[in-house]
Amino acid sequence: MSSTLGARSDGVKVIGQPPCLVELYDDKRYVNDWLRRTGEFSMPRAWTLNRTASSNAAAQVTALDLAFPIVAKPCRGRGSAGVKLCRTAEDLAQHVESLYLDSSVVMLEEFLSGEEATVTVMPPSSSSAGGDYWALPVVTRYNHEDGVAPYNGNVAVTLNSRAVSAEAFAADGAYAEVARQCEGVARLLSVTAPIRIDVRRRGDERESSFVLFDVNMKPVSAVVLVVLGVILLTLVCRI
Repeated sequence: MSSTLGARSDGVKVIGQPPCLVELYDDKRYVNDWLRRTGEFSMPRAWTLNRTASSNAAAQVTALDLAFPIVAKPCRGRGSAGVKLCRTAEDLAQHVESLYLDSSVVMLEEFLSGEEATVTVMPPSSSSAGGDYWALPVVTRYNHEDGVAPYNGNVAVTLNSRAVSAEAFAADGAYAEVARQCEGVARLLSVTAPIRIDVRRRGDERESSFVLFDVNMKPVSAVVLVVLGVILLTLVCRI
């Protein structure tokens, strides 16, 4: 570090997550297992498959005796890359083999068939209530492709996402409950920048509760921008 920059380092603040924290929490198995152990969060049933020199995906899948359909995805991923809804053991085994080419660990999760949504949680600030973590308005997602939300690099988030209205939020307690749980996740992980948590109802019934299935540490997201745009538009309309 140069002497000029060093003299000012105490006054420089960087917004974001510590790189070591991002590296650790990008491991979806690690984070989900941690959340599951606390007993405080609604989590999907899940299984893990590990690639070895002698591993056989078909044999591994058969040994689990799963109820289909099952969602399979890499332990570390980006968006919906590598995520697939598998409806048979044969289909799942083939997909696991393809994931093994790039990932030594594959995650399997029960399929949640209901509404999918995203909750962005902001870190504590002087303006937040009680100086605690707080959730932005819940964003619901739709137009899935074979049960999976498409990667926003392929389908613009504005084409399959919208903020839940204040009226809908107030009429359905599941939204408030999942927002509270997501705030709890951010608090448990002690994150220092916005995070986004993907959630989904267990079933199609409106009274069905939400389940947390994916914690995303990336602070910048198209979904976050949608929420901020909705908030800004609301404020402008009130002026």
